[in-house]
Amino acid sequence: MTVSTKRRRKLQIGDRGFIWWIAPDLDSSDLLLHLCSTDRHLLVRYVLGQPADRRHVIVIGPEFPPLKDAGGGWTYLGTPAWSDAVVTPGLVRQIIEWCLDASKDVVWVSPWGLR
Repeated sequence: MTVSTKRRRKLQIGDRGFIWWIAPDLDSSDLLLHLCSTDRHLLVRYVLGQPADRRHVIVIGPEFPPLKDAGGGWTYLGTPAWSDAVVTPGLVRQIIEWCLDASKDVVWVSPWGLR
C-alpha cells in the first residue's frame, strides 16, 4: 500500500523517499509534524512547540534504530532540542536523520514527555 502524497511535502534523503505534513491533533490543540518513509517503515509524529524539557517523538512504525522492533505500539522517546518555531525542509531533514541514526541514545518518556 502506498502513502498518499496529496497536499504533502516530499523529501529525498540518500536513496530513500520521505513524506511530511503538518496537521492539527484531533485530541488536543497541538500541531503535529507527521514524518513517513515511502516504504512506510519509518512513521513518526512530533508535536510542534513542546517545552524544551519535554520534547519527544511518537514512534508508530517498525523502523527506529537502534530499537529492534519499534512497531509494537506507540513508543515515546525523548529528543534533542530543535528550533521548531518555523518548520522547514531543513528541520524535517534534521529530525529524520536523527531518527535514523543508530548511534543515538534512546530515552523512553511518558506520553506527556516526562522523563
